[in-house]
Amino acid sequence: MSPRPLGAGTGALALLLCLLSANGSALATEPQPQDDEPEETWGVGAHPIIGFEPESSWTLGAGATFFYNTRPGDPDQRLDEYTLNGTYSLRHQGTLSLEGTKYLRGNELFLEGQLVLTDTTGSYYGVGPNTPDSAEEEFQQAGVNPSLALLVTVLPGLSVGPEADFFYSNVYGLDPAGALAGKAVPGAGQTTEAGLGLVASYNTTNRKLYKVTGTRADLRGMVYSPYLGSSHAFGKSELDLRHYIPLPWRLVLALQTQVRSAFGEVPFFYLESLGGKGMLRGYSSERHQGYRFWGAQAELRYPIFWRFGGTAFFGAADVEESFLDLGQTVRGAGGLGLRLALNRSQTINLRFDLTCNTDGELEKYIKLGEAF
Repeated sequence: MSPRPLGAGTGALALLLCLLSANGSALATEPQPQDDEPEETWGVGAHPIIGFEPESSWTLGAGATFFYNTRPGDPDQRLDEYTLNGTYSLRHQGTLSLEGTKYLRGNELFLEGQLVLTDTTGSYYGVGPNTPDSAEEEFQQAGVNPSLALLVTVLPGLSVGPEADFFYSNVYGLDPAGALAGKAVPGAGQTTEAGLGLVASYNTTNRKLYKVTGTRADLRGMVYSPYLGSSHAFGKSELDLRHYIPLPWRLVLALQTQVRSAFGEVPFFYLESLGGKGMLRGYSSERHQGYRFWGAQAELRYPIFWRFGGTAFFGAADVEESFLDLGQTVRGAGGLGLRLALNRSQTINLRFDLTCNTDGELEKYIKLGEAF
């Protein structure tokens, strides 16, 4: 279970995305997928990246995506996916990431892995839902974060398996009078965090990248220990539930809820975060942190015309120091989004989201792919 990205800015506006397939199919002409369309065996594309999110400001870079269908004649076969992104933001945040999923023996066995290299600037405000703006401490962090999970299908739709996570981190550029420099907060300086855990995943969603039907439930737990080479002894757990409901007129209602927990001597960059580009868009992932998190969101997705679609979404969440406190400081955010379909077979969307949170703040996001 990798640490919370510290404003990595890996999301993107793809100004040009040329997905080349084996049969040379064209780009999508509609923002929603059609299940009866011919399947592409493989596709690859490269694109420049221009994105925006509160944690990183404007981001520039380049990326490439490759997907491959090992059994194009099997309607249940899921896609192998590999993504390489390199970005740099106006907040001097550089990130190089490689992520991939490989299916073996049909869908019976699959590998999920990532390698992330970062050199970023971030802010730490302390722990709890009501830390003041004056508590902000800026820092720089360089890190290397590989992770790998091997899952085996034990029942239709249900996969379980081990997961490993390693993170070398160097947090520097600290305020000498701040909490991070005083070693009161775990994670400052050079540290290594190494953990092992288990993952259980139940997935009945449609096999295309754009989800329109089905349920996905992921339960994972990780333990980081000095016996594994970790600088700190701590643990993390997460339950993520998603459900997609197809509606008339090609509408899709997407629902998600998450419960997350961190315990032990948790480095500050592994703490649970209230906001971000996924759950509860409208709040920075740096602003409110704690040991316990709960959140839920709903999004209505609809076609407009040609390659364009739209969304309306709302979410609520809380982050606290204990489960007993969850619900005391619930924050909400909602907004509208515009989608541009860039690929016909997978409906890979470019998204523009404008949100307003319950603190009266407006935020915008420009990313590649859906929030969930």
